[in-house]
Amino acid sequence: MADIDFKIKCWYKNGCHLAEDRCEKTCHRYLQMNYLINNCGMKNAERFLKPLQPQKTDVKAYLRLQQIKDNIVSYVGEGNNLLIASDHLQSGKTTWSLKILYKFFDEIWAGNGFVQRGYFLYVPEFLNKARSFQYKDTEEFKEIDKALKNVDLVIWDDITSIQLSPQEQNLLNMYIDKRMLEGKSNLYNGMNLDKSSKLSFLGPKLNARLEDCEQIILKGKSHTV
Repeated sequence: MADIDFKIKCWYKNGCHLAEDRCEKTCHRYLQMNYLINNCGMKNAERFLKPLQPQKTDVKAYLRLQQIKDNIVSYVGEGNNLLIASDHLQSGKTTWSLKILYKFFDEIWAGNGFVQRGYFLYVPEFLNKARSFQYKDTEEFKEIDKALKNVDLVIWDDITSIQLSPQEQNLLNMYIDKRMLEGKSNLYNGMNLDKSSKLSFLGPKLNARLEDCEQIILKGKSHTV
């Protein structure tokens, strides 16, 4: 697990009436949020976390995503699962996923006690590394393995971008099955494939898991405000 990284800027300082020079060292909120983000697999997300302007075709989808984000603690607590898919690249899938994850952290930091609660996994990179038998002996793999099994919310980023081998299907299904049995939440995102392509890419079991999720399909491209 990573320690506190004081290079991560404070997200609250500009609007905090208690802010002063080097207050990050003693601010409980900053320290807890720092820990959560520094151990979530995507600590430098500033380039993604920008306001998005949807096209007209996606207004309803954005409103539902905002509703989920605003109620993320109860959504996760109920063990809900979500698929954000899109017809185009640069539609805001990853941005929305990170916004939801960071909002979850912002809601549960108080009293967290420096416990890892969420993880962002870029699936293609993870599977590429996992092809090497030696990778499973590394500290990186052990930390990811622990996170995928235990945190409240996992973001499975770009899960439909590659055709999974039977071994890769088994690896992902092992984690997802365990999480489903324990009532833990998953947020998947990727391209919106047709039914036959999705089945071919994911295999029957993982495809069925995604079919059972709440699905939000983004039809247009997003624009930053």
